[in-house]
Order: sequence, then structure tokens, then C-alpha cells
Amino acid sequence: MKHIYLKLNLICLAILGFSFVSCSSDDDDFAGKDNYIISLNLNKGGEIFTAAIQGVTISVTVPANTDLTSGVKAEIKLAELAKISPDPTSVSDWGKEQTFVVTSHNNSKCEYTYQVIYTDAVEKATIYLTTQKEVDDFGKKGIKAIDGNLIIGKDGVVAEEDIIHNLDGLKALQEVSKSITIKSSYQGEDLSGLVHLTSAGNIYLGTVASPLLSENLKTVELPALKKTSELVLHSANLENISLPQLRSAFCVQLIAEKLEQFSAPLLESVSNDFVMKPSTNSNTKNKSLEELRLEKLKNVGGSIIISNMSQSKTIHFSELAEIRGSFHTKGINELTDLDLKKLTLIGGSLELKEPKFLTQLELPLLTQAGSIEFDAGYNNGAIEKYDFSKLETVNGQFILKAKGNLKGIDFPALKTVQGRLEIQGTEQVSSLNFPQLNSCEHIYFYGLKKLKNLDLAKAKLGKLEIITCSALTEVKAMQIDEAIFNGGSEPGNVPTLVGITEIAGKLEITSYNQTKDFNFPNLKKVGHINMNSGISNGGSTLSFPHLVEVGILNASGTTLNTFEFPMLEKVTEKWSTTYFKFMKEGSIVIPKLTEVKVLEFKGAGWAGDGINMPLTNLDLFSELKKVETVIIENWGNLVDYKGLKNIIPTLEKENWKVKDNKYNPTFEQMLNGDYVQK
Repeated sequence: MKHIYLKLNLICLAILGFSFVSCSSDDDDFAGKDNYIISLNLNKGGEIFTAAIQGVTISVTVPANTDLTSGVKAEIKLAELAKISPDPTSVSDWGKEQTFVVTSHNNSKCEYTYQVIYTDAVEKATIYLTTQKEVDDFGKKGIKAIDGNLIIGKDGVVAEEDIIHNLDGLKALQEVSKSITIKSSYQGEDLSGLVHLTSAGNIYLGTVASPLLSENLKTVELPALKKTSELVLHSANLENISLPQLRSAFCVQLIAEKLEQFSAPLLESVSNDFVMKPSTNSNTKNKSLEELRLEKLKNVGGSIIISNMSQSKTIHFSELAEIRGSFHTKGINELTDLDLKKLTLIGGSLELKEPKFLTQLELPLLTQAGSIEFDAGYNNGAIEKYDFSKLETVNGQFILKAKGNLKGIDFPALKTVQGRLEIQGTEQVSSLNFPQLNSCEHIYFYGLKKLKNLDLAKAKLGKLEIITCSALTEVKAMQIDEAIFNGGSEPGNVPTLVGITEIAGKLEITSYNQTKDFNFPNLKKVGHINMNSGISNGGSTLSFPHLVEVGILNASGTTLNTFEFPMLEKVTEKWSTTYFKFMKEGSIVIPKLTEVKVLEFKGAGWAGDGINMPLTNLDLFSELKKVETVIIENWGNLVDYKGLKNIIPTLEKENWKVKDNKYNPTFEQMLNGDYVQK
């Protein structure tokens, strides 16, 4: 604790024949020689400061900044019949050094020196100030620091006399080690009483879940505040927040639906989250704040979340380099200017939802992100430029979903996307550049109607999904585990896969209902083929000229008239085909097929329609040598089973399932050679 002393000379004069004695306070019978002060108290507005008297020194200890120049009443007690000069009632400034001479009845004198000791006041306790009087009385102490909590006001209904209208009594306060909590009985318009506050453990106006109910508080200006831990300002009536000296905070939560201005021009670091939103109600909009600028902010240890600021056009984090958590915006519908140009790292997700007027998404220094999602909303968006020049790694999904006038998108450094890489809506894009991409779990492209070629020659893909990209003719890749092609019922062909001879998972072809030829010339092995496309009434050909092995072959022949697998030798799990109405003898080409685990060969979807299935024999399966289960159904004209005679000796009786055909031989009939209906 710092002490400020007035330097005084201590002198005691012995008068009338004494060479040197201390002031007399003998216990002898009264002799008229007592010249001492018994006590001295100073009364300042009802607050009593009691002097300490040691020898001929009088010391009064008061908090720093205590004003003793006026309004001080002295109360003094002297020895019997002693007199004092000057009269304490005539002293105008008790903050200065004073000399008092006490004279006994027999005229012996003693000179006292008066001094003031000022202390930097530290209150070590939780301070409750629940009324205006308590605030004002606290101010008389000149307290600069509170080692504990400061709680101002009450929540709920309070009497008129308990309303706090100002915090002027706190103007000496500079530090609060723990929390400052302001409750709803505070009805001042601002916090000007905290003008000298430089640091606080936490500052709460309301809580994250519940707002401060003060109707008058519209401005929070803390001009000296440099650091705090958790800053929560939650009020429906708050309009202006000014923190001109704030440099660091642990967490910032600004919840104010009428907020017009937020200023923290020197804020450099937020250790945890920075949140700005109008209310805990997700439907509430802030229609007042037009811009958010934190031009000095460099690091955020948690997340930045900004939502439902419906009129905000500008968000600038010009120096922001690292966000260890996420960066989320939602409902910032008017956003046109976003500055994140120095951002290098996002540990969590970058999510920009509904910025339908944003024309540029530029993150030229970003190298790594947990995930990225830019979604302008269905059929919305005005994007003209993406800049991810140095982006190398996305640990989750990477989604760009917005209409725009882009002709090309370039990801020159992107190497890894561990989740879904989705691009959709940019109908004018004719080129996508991924020269370094070597790994991606899932690529999903939708509605890129002018994209002709996709070069992923270095990439190992988990899943490739191409939807309504009608101009795409070729896809290059090193590896694809699963491929899905959906034509969206528009003209166009399934793109040719270049560099791919094997797909371990599914190859699915759907909604190409204006396509005549489906040709996969390079594939030799596929885990699962699922075909449900083509020109209606059997106008299309499905061709796998080099396929040797497939796990599951699943196709509906409604749209097919030709089914060509000239090199196919093995179906390791299941052949499942249905409704080959337009297939005649010779339309199904499988001359080398020798092994099928489960052969499910259905003519129609139901028995009554079987008569429309033209096939009369199963000679197409004549090379089969090994089958575990046979299911033949709904062929209304089928009478010849010679094509299956080679598998009967190895087949179990219970695995022969034949019904609703024109001829339905039993397993015994097949063993007896009754292959053809007599």
C-alpha cells in the first residue's frame, strides 16, 4: 500500500523554567499543568476519521483523493482547563500540515504537529451497492481498487427510493479484481461514473441468457478500460458501446437489438469467443448496426459469431490472423464488404450464411481451415471472385453455394479436403482448377452447366457426385471409391472416367432420361453398379466393354434395349435386373460370365405384366458354371432353361426359386433334364 506523507518537524517547547519536558499528563492531583490533546476526530459528511496521537504527532489516515478542503468539522478533546491555538473550528483545509499549541492552566505549552496520511484505498470484499445513497457513500471513501466483486443494484421490482440513477460515486474506482455486475434497478443513461476504470475481472450488464431490464441505459462508454476477462452486454435498449482503450478480453458477448455503434479500435486479442447478435431469440433482427470494424484484432482463441445484423454492410477484421475456433455469420443479408485478407488459420469452421450481395470472398493468406461453408441461400448470390490462393488443407467440408458471374474457380494450393467439397449454383463456370489436390473424401458438383472437363489427375477421391452438369464430358482422377452421376433429366452424357479402371464402391447412374449411350470404356472392376436411366421405352444402351468383375449389378431395363458386358466374368454378390421389356434374344451380351453368387433375373415388376416380357430362353447364361441362388420370375413367355443346365449339379434345392413364368420347372425337373416346356 502506498503512503504519501506531509513532511513535518516535531517540536515540543518547554516553557516557564523547564529545560525540556514532554507534554504533561501526570496523574497527580490537579495542578493546572496539563497541556495535552485527548482525541481528535474529523467529520466529513457523516464519515468520521479518527486521528492517531503518538507523542506530539497527530496523524489522520484517509483514502487517496479524499477532499478535506471543505465541509470538515473537527471534534477535539483537551486536558482539563487546557486551551488550543489555533482553534480547530477555524481551520479551512485539513488536508494541509497544521501546528497546534496546547496551553495548560498554568501556561505551560506543548506544540503538536498535525499530518495527513493518504492511502491508495483497496477494499477486500464483495461490495453491494443497492441504492443511490450506498453508491454515493461509497464514493466518499475514495476507493481506487476492489479486491473482490462489485454488485450494483438489484433485479426485480424495487421501491422508487432504491433506484440508482448515476454512478458518480465510483469515479475514483480504477480496478476490480473479480466481477462488476450491474442489475436492473440501475436506471442511468450511461456508465460515466466508471470513467477511470482501467481493468475488471468480468463486466456483466445482464447475462448471456437474460437481458438487463434497465430502460434508460443506452450508452456504455468505458474510456479507460484496457483489459477485462468476460464482457457481457445484454440489453434491448443499448445503442452505443465505446471501449476506446480496450486491448484484450477473454470473452465478449454483445447482445443488443438496437445497437447502432460498437467501437473498440485498439482491441487486439480475445482469448475465447466474440459474439454479436440482437437477442437470444433467433428470429429477432438488429436493423441499426451498419458496420463492424475491429481493425486491430489479431487473434481470437475461440469463435467469432455474428448473427441477424440485417442491415450490416461492412465487416472488417483487417489484421485478424488466427481464429482457433470458428467464424460464423448468419442473417447478414446486406453484407457487401468483408475483410479477412490477413487470416491464415481457422481451427474450426468458416460459415457465411445468406450473404446474397457479397461479390468477393477473399482469403488469400488462409492456409488451413476446419471447414468452410459459403451459402448465399437457395438460388441467390452475386459472387464474382473467390480467392483461396494459399489454402492447402480443409479438415472438414468445403462448400461454395452461390450464384454468380464466375467463369472459373482456381484452388492452386489445395491438397486435402477431408470432408465434402461442394460447388453449386455457379452456372457460368467453365473451368475448375485443382492442380495439387491429392485427397478428398467427397466431391459434389451441382448445376455447373458449362463445365466441360474436370482434371483431378493427382487425386484419390472417396466419393464423386456429379449432378446436372450437362456439359461435362470427362473426369480425370487417380482413384475413385464411389461415383454418382445424376443428369437432372437434362440433355447430356455421363462423363468418361479417365485414369480409373476400378471403383471399389458404387457406380450409380440416374436421371439421364435423354441419353442414348452409356459407355464406361475404362472400367475393369466395380463394387456395385446401379443403373436407372435412359430414354423411356427402351431407347438406350448400357455398355461396359472391359468390365471383368462386379460385386452387385443392379439395373432396370425400362429404358434399355441393349445390355453389353462382353468381358464380364464374375458377379461376386448379386445380379439383380428387372423389367427388361425391350430386351430380346441377343440384347444382353455376357458371353464370358461364368460365376454369379445370386442370380435374380426378373422380367416384370409383377406377375400380371409378365406376358409383355419377350424373352423366351435363358441362353444368355449358357457359360455360367457357378451360382449359389437362382431367382427367375415374371417372364410370361419364358419356356427354355437350357442356359442354366450347367449350374444345376452344384445348386442346393432350396436355392432354386422359379415362379410366375410361362414355364416354371422344379429343381427335380431340371435335374432330370426337363429344361424346355413340352
